[in-house]
Amino acid sequence: MPVTVDELNGPDPLDAAFQSEKITAHYLVKKLKRELNAKETKTIKVKGAVGTDNLPRGFRVVACSGTMAEGKEGQAFGDGDTVIQYDVIAWGIRQKARESGMAHYQKPGPGDPNVLRISHELNEEDRNLIREGVEAFKTLIIKTHYDGISDSK
Repeated sequence: MPVTVDELNGPDPLDAAFQSEKITAHYLVKKLKRELNAKETKTIKVKGAVGTDNLPRGFRVVACSGTMAEGKEGQAFGDGDTVIQYDVIAWGIRQKARESGMAHYQKPGPGDPNVLRISHELNEEDRNLIREGVEAFKTLIIKTHYDGISDSK
């Protein structure tokens, strides 16, 4: 009869907390995907008026103050301020998301002492051999203990 990890260690308190708050694996994966594509919005303020056609791709005018005037050759002039926003990659957030995601995908190595490996189910003969070994070990421990007591007297 195979033994599960929950039977050995008991229920995981973190799993119980996730279930009580209705946080599922699907929800966590969605949040992780958002973090892996995280962007940060930068805002700058410039003197004068800036037209949207003069901005590079990805930049946008948020606010413009003052008045705009057009010169003889079609150039725009302004006497106020312009607030411009643009997005940049949020490398810090993305790196933490990658580290968090990879922590769940790391496979234990062959020599990892924290992993219980069961290669097959035990039949009755194997169980009897283990029982005999345990009894022999107990006998050896008891004999060694009593021999040590009799030697010390």
